[in-house]
Amino acid sequence: MRRSNRKTRLFLHIAFLLLIALPCAVWGRTLDDEVVLTENINPVPEGEAIISLYINDKYYGDVETRIELEDPFLQTKLLEEALGPHLSTAQKQRIFDIILAPLEWVGMADLAVANIDAKWNIEKLSYYITSPGEYAALKEVDFTPSVQTVSGSVWLKPSAIAAVINLSGSSTATISNTGTTLPFTVNADGLLKLWSLAIEGNASFSYSDNASSWSFGSLQGIYDFPAIEGRAKAGMISNEGIGYMSRSEIYGFSIRNVEDFSRYDRNYSPSVAFSLEKPSTVRYIINGNLSRSVKMDRGNYRVYDLPFAFGMNQIELEVEDGDPENGIIIYRPLKKYITTETGLLVGGKIDYGFSAGISRTELTEPIASAYLRYGLFSYLTTVTGLQADRRSVMADIGLVSGTDLGGLTIDTGTVFAWDGRSVPLSFAVDANYSFALPARKEVPNFGLSFGYKSRGFSPPQPVSIVTTPDASIRASARVSGPLWKRTSFGFSGSWDRVFRSPVEDTGSVSFNIGVSTLRNFSLNVSTILSLSSQKPPDFGLGISLSASDPAKPGRSIRYNQSDDGRNSIGYSDQLPVLGGLTYTLQGNNLIGGVSEISSISIGSGIDGRIFSLNGSGRMNWGGTLSSPNGVINLNMATALSFADGSFAISKPLRDSFIIFDPDKSTGSMPVAFAINSGTRQISTGNPVAQGLSSYSKVIASVDFPEADADVTATVPHVALATGYRTGFVYRTGLEKRMYVTGRLIDAQGLPVSLVAGDVEKTDESYFDFTFTDEEGYFQAYGLTSGQYKIHWPDNIGVSLITLGPDEDGLVELGDITASPESEAEL
Repeated sequence: MRRSNRKTRLFLHIAFLLLIALPCAVWGRTLDDEVVLTENINPVPEGEAIISLYINDKYYGDVETRIELEDPFLQTKLLEEALGPHLSTAQKQRIFDIILAPLEWVGMADLAVANIDAKWNIEKLSYYITSPGEYAALKEVDFTPSVQTVSGSVWLKPSAIAAVINLSGSSTATISNTGTTLPFTVNADGLLKLWSLAIEGNASFSYSDNASSWSFGSLQGIYDFPAIEGRAKAGMISNEGIGYMSRSEIYGFSIRNVEDFSRYDRNYSPSVAFSLEKPSTVRYIINGNLSRSVKMDRGNYRVYDLPFAFGMNQIELEVEDGDPENGIIIYRPLKKYITTETGLLVGGKIDYGFSAGISRTELTEPIASAYLRYGLFSYLTTVTGLQADRRSVMADIGLVSGTDLGGLTIDTGTVFAWDGRSVPLSFAVDANYSFALPARKEVPNFGLSFGYKSRGFSPPQPVSIVTTPDASIRASARVSGPLWKRTSFGFSGSWDRVFRSPVEDTGSVSFNIGVSTLRNFSLNVSTILSLSSQKPPDFGLGISLSASDPAKPGRSIRYNQSDDGRNSIGYSDQLPVLGGLTYTLQGNNLIGGVSEISSISIGSGIDGRIFSLNGSGRMNWGGTLSSPNGVINLNMATALSFADGSFAISKPLRDSFIIFDPDKSTGSMPVAFAINSGTRQISTGNPVAQGLSSYSKVIASVDFPEADADVTATVPHVALATGYRTGFVYRTGLEKRMYVTGRLIDAQGLPVSLVAGDVEKTDESYFDFTFTDEEGYFQAYGLTSGQYKIHWPDNIGVSLITLGPDEDGLVELGDITASPESEAEL
């Protein structure tokens, strides 16, 4: 045993030394292989000249050089200043700290050693130096960039204190010959945002049969830590977990990372890298479809957040080189398959979680959980977790892999208990394999799944009584895909066994086929065979048809029929009222002598600006009912929001929000508000609330659709960046734009003719320009109330004008003069 320990320590020691020596050996070989110029390849000439220097086709400036006919020499220091910004740090060090370090002057032959291309045009005295695209610093490009702010937008600050109360009520009335029941339920969930702390809670009240009850669902404080991409919760929360870990309701604390802070919009989407030697048009072809075409400058690129589907994705880049006059050449620098899988993280990405607390129902039962998922490579993610209560501890280990052979997920759990249960050590394993090829629609998708739990496997839970489950095993398979152009199929089977006495086996085999004879008509036939060792086999067959009207959005009809006689038919459409009122008619078991209850129902809903209302009515008869009955159901939801002294009523707000609050200057004039130029909301003086997504950048804008052309908003658009459930208030009014005329005269009262002037606001922001005619008259349009400067040429000076809020649309200034800039005061 001692000899084995010595061998282990010796092996670890040698491995450690190799780990240290390997990078040194690689670096040393890099230095040895690199050429170092101790002197210029060609002698430095004595002649001097001023030439034009171009770096990567961009003019750098006129510089001094040593030159003799066809071989100009630049000072090494000057060359580093000019070329350095176009190189990565590694390439800059390689070229100027190693290859060219001993040289004071660098010629064309010297640059060639560093693989830098140089061309001299003696006729134009121009020197062109071009570095390879792969020498440039890596530029990371987000394939799905956030919304760009409008130039000059005012950044809106979030409200320090904001609140939302979402209310929903539902009632179901049953009318029969025995009487009428009218129970109802009211649910409320609220948010109080105090600076960066969010406090959330929900509660409900119910009434039925002259009895009422209420319950308090949750109350928790939430605080985000962007530096660690984490979100902390405290109060009534759910236990964090992955894999086999239990997710119990506890009083406690938790923290986990959230994708809102990640630089990636798609944490499962690996990046691709490529180089461009010159500005080109790049086309991204993903799964055979052109996803985007964009012009890109020369350089090194890494593109992330690509819109991959799950499965094996094909990505191909097409680069256009040349121009239409001289011909365009298309080359493909990259073509590869990339597999994504549920739970797969980008290489280097971390996903973590931790929680601890006590059970909500048994306050003496604690539980704690922690897990870490790490993207070891873009195709492999490791998973580790630990969970413990007062009686047991479980270790959870797994991996997620996406390879050219498909996606694989493996999860294992091992439980050790010390409470005297009959099975103190138990384990479980789960494996899933999937294959999909989105680029080839004709290739079927398929998957396999396997799972096993040993006897007594029970993850830690904050409960005092623990059962001992029997051992079990399961397996399943599925395959689906197209058969013909408009026909698809799906086949699946499963088997489960529970190792008890007697052994219990269950399973099922299902098959379905779908046919789309027309673009808006489909037929689906499905069958299922259920098997059990405790009862006879059960076979089921179902047929469904559906059709929609392409000329009438929202209009559709569907029919379902099963082998036991049950059937249903439904019809949906819109009425040309209230902006398109949707309704649905549904009939169940109306055809044939079915022993089940038959019914007919109608349902509709209104999605208004300040509330949503849905209702339905149903008549039931037959089957087990002694007499017909009727059921009426109503559901309504609304919200009250508050921020910075403004209140608004709207549809429920589950995330961040903004309140548009027009000031008194708008009166009852219709005001249109919009987010990112989307659907406009109209207000006639009352505040309007609209939901936003947390951790996003948006543009909010306002206009007056029925106002005169000379009326504009005081703040026409704002930019805002949301946090977690942030509240904003956007206040704006209206003001008239004025048409201003005047005549510029000099000190002698003579007109100053044919000069131009820049019109600026008092904050020196540029507004517009104007000019005088032969008689000195000028005009400016679009000015609002306030103070302005008109900057004429320096020999004339500056004119100061003030426009009052009560001015009419046309303002005649009369004769005005100009004074030197130093004397101009408002």
